[in-house]
Amino acid sequence: MKPAPKPILWFLQASNSLAITMPWKTVYCRPGEQGNLPLAAHEAVHVAQIERDGAIKWTIKILYYLMRYGYLKSPYEIEARMKAGY
Repeated sequence: MKPAPKPILWFLQASNSLAITMPWKTVYCRPGEQGNLPLAAHEAVHVAQIERDGAIKWTIKILYYLMRYGYLKSPYEIEARMKAGY
């Protein structure tokens, strides 16, 4: 995980998120979260999803899932929580 640049940090703060995985398989996190192993495991699942589905398909699906189901019930988020162990 990399420290988030200012525009991404703004988004993380505005959305009350700790980290975000980008379609180019880079994970950005808020300050102080780089050593957060459960968070890193969760984001690693998103990287695996991108590798499995491809960046374009993953981006379309994650946005669709978030709009349709919301964050907690998004199939990609459920998979990430289950595989990360929480």
